[in-house]
Amino acid sequence: MPFFGTAELTISSWELNVNAHYLFPLGERGFVWYPIVGLCIVGIRERASIAGFSVEESRNVIGFNFGAGMDFPISERLIFNAELALKLLDGGVLSTIQLRLAFRL
Repeated sequence: MPFFGTAELTISSWELNVNAHYLFPLGERGFVWYPIVGLCIVGIRERASIAGFSVEESRNVIGFNFGAGMDFPISERLIFNAELALKLLDGGVLSTIQLRLAFRL
């Protein structure tokens, strides 16, 4: 049995993003690339407990988004999309990679 008992660390977060895109068509097959510029708000909650003692901290951080994305048409109605974005926050940088499949009605 460990001397200090069990330790637990929990981190949860949420984010809200508002981005602007400007579409640049590439060739005749419908490929499109776009830069991403925007704002984000990220909420972070951390909780640590060890040997019956616990500490919790919550904070909201405002930052800037920068990145790029690309649309790859698979068919007339089906589009594959990929994005890479960096979130510049007070205290660090978060990066996100997003892969999506979109269907046009």
